[in-house]
Amino acid sequence: SEIQTALESRLTKSVSVGGPIFVQREGGVDLKDTRKVARRAYTRALSSVIDINESIKKGERLNLKKAKRAFQSIVDCLSKDESYMLGLTTLRDLNRNYHYIHSINVAILAMALGMRFGLNKYHLSALGMAALFHDIGKVGIPQSILSKESEFTPKEFELIKMHPVEGVKQI
Repeated sequence: SEIQTALESRLTKSVSVGGPIFVQREGGVDLKDTRKVARRAYTRALSSVIDINESIKKGERLNLKKAKRAFQSIVDCLSKDESYMLGLTTLRDLNRNYHYIHSINVAILAMALGMRFGLNKYHLSALGMAALFHDIGKVGIPQSILSKESEFTPKEFELIKMHPVEGVKQI
């Protein structure tokens, strides 16, 4: 206030100095830029899914805080700009991270459907977390089988078919 008054006293009558401008930023991202916020939420979700899968493989206790925060951000992004967040689900990385990206995409699509059904933010985030774990049983399947481009052998196919049961055991 004092600085504003001092500046205005030295300026011509037609120029005024506005108050301070506060820009909402978090981690270098302008929180008003919905596209950047959405990309960051997607990236955080990917990172959390990778961490969760690694913890399961090692038999460690899961820390879901990071994933919950990421999915809360995704819910916020869906409510602000659904089309951009849904557009991120078209991302493909067939060589790396395909199964992680698939899980995130399924979660985003489930949350978008939940929004259409009128679920509140809490339930949308819970739905996203549940959808995230839809393929968690695949964590015990060797990557060589999961990324196989040719048809599965009967033994491999039986292993793949058991992933829902294994997922229930993991959860």
